[in-house]
Amino acid sequence: MAVASSTAWLLTILAASSAFAADVERFVISQANPQLPVMTGYLDIVDAAGQPVAGLTPASLSATLGANTISVNEIKRFQDTGEGVAYVFLLDISKSISPAQFKQMQAAIQTWIEGLKSGDRAAICTFGEDYQLLKDFTADKQALAAALDGLAPRDMHTRLYVAIDRAAELAQRVDSGLPPRRVIVLLSDGKDEGSAITPEDVLLKVRTSHLPIYSIGYSRLPRAEKGRFLDVLHRFSNVSGGLYKEAASESMQELYTGIQQAILRVFVVRLSCFGCPADGRSYPLQITLMQGDRGLKDTLDVVPLAARIVPPPAEIPWWGKIPVWAWALAGLAIIAAAVLGLARRRRADAPLSTTPLDIGTQASPGSFPSVPTDSPVPPGIQDGVPMKLTVVKGKDAGQSHKFRLSDRAVIGRAGDCDVVVADPKVSNRHCEMALIHGQVLIYDLDSTNSTYVNGVPIRGRDRLEARDMILVGDTEMRVHFEET
Repeated sequence: MAVASSTAWLLTILAASSAFAADVERFVISQANPQLPVMTGYLDIVDAAGQPVAGLTPASLSATLGANTISVNEIKRFQDTGEGVAYVFLLDISKSISPAQFKQMQAAIQTWIEGLKSGDRAAICTFGEDYQLLKDFTADKQALAAALDGLAPRDMHTRLYVAIDRAAELAQRVDSGLPPRRVIVLLSDGKDEGSAITPEDVLLKVRTSHLPIYSIGYSRLPRAEKGRFLDVLHRFSNVSGGLYKEAASESMQELYTGIQQAILRVFVVRLSCFGCPADGRSYPLQITLMQGDRGLKDTLDVVPLAARIVPPPAEIPWWGKIPVWAWALAGLAIIAAAVLGLARRRRADAPLSTTPLDIGTQASPGSFPSVPTDSPVPPGIQDGVPMKLTVVKGKDAGQSHKFRLSDRAVIGRAGDCDVVVADPKVSNRHCEMALIHGQVLIYDLDSTNSTYVNGVPIRGRDRLEARDMILVGDTEMRVHFEET
């Protein structure tokens, strides 16, 4: 009887597992925050009805980062975490959007803004002839509503790709208090006019920035063009980990409500890896959902960020069990003995002279400490990293560019770049350096001839260290970290 009961119980569990696997319609890594040793992933796992799947546990998932197997510690619904969302609303103000649809779009976004929670932030941007940031990230609902007022479709062209590229840069900010969950919300017909960058450039940018695009496709173009351009928009959303909806019979309010629900329905998974590299290079994060003999997996390339790897907990040695006050007393005794011994030696060795002692020159208050050129970036710098780029090859060989990197610095041929390089093979905005979590990272800005670090082309982001060589066009520069 007991055996039969156990068998029935096991069959019930197996049947439930199989039903669960069959119900999973979508499994996507929507976003990841790879801050080692603990990483956060946002997973969109829904059934055929578009509802979050029930019954998920850490045992349902497995994960790897490159060649490293990593631990799945926790999985829970996003709405249960108390986290907020940083929304970037991209509004098309070209005449490809009808005035009536534009007003509906404004009203739908206004309703969305009114429902923002305390932890949420939102930014409002427009694009047509050009991209413009109307309101930076804020929780001020009145300021956001004011930014929406007075807008209307007026431009003749749509620089969609530039808008997505700039929005991705905006969403990569590391402001204090800005939620780690970032999304772009966009309504467009998918047609770009004059951005001078390709769809592949956009795909690379959103993929490396871990930024999902939630888009609504609305088009008044002829049928042949409509399908082609909406397919591009659909591709942006799918590859980025977001979601695409096409405007059909639903109202704008219904479409935006559906997009909002999709953003908030994700699961948050906590991962940990105490042996994973944090060297500024890109590694594939792969997460697998297993139920029975069926597995679903998704992969996202990430750049793990951490100043150092924290070792796993270990047995406390005998000296670690000594109270802090005992160590303090011992330290004071050693210092006192050293000072007394030094004083006695000075008295014994002091020459009989009345010449004043040379106490040297004291550093001015607030001055930055000297950093050897072969050292890594000093940790804990609050006001930026002093840098020097020395041209060792190219037209300007021997020239140096000195500056303090506190946020971002652009290298390019344009006169408004932070580091201007007069090289015809260098793009106007060729590459960018950013100070993130105490590390100097460099990434290519969709340049014509790519950016190389130590002879290797950048894929995503790369971390810069002292003495590294940066090649842009025919110009090669050596990296130094030193006072300007």
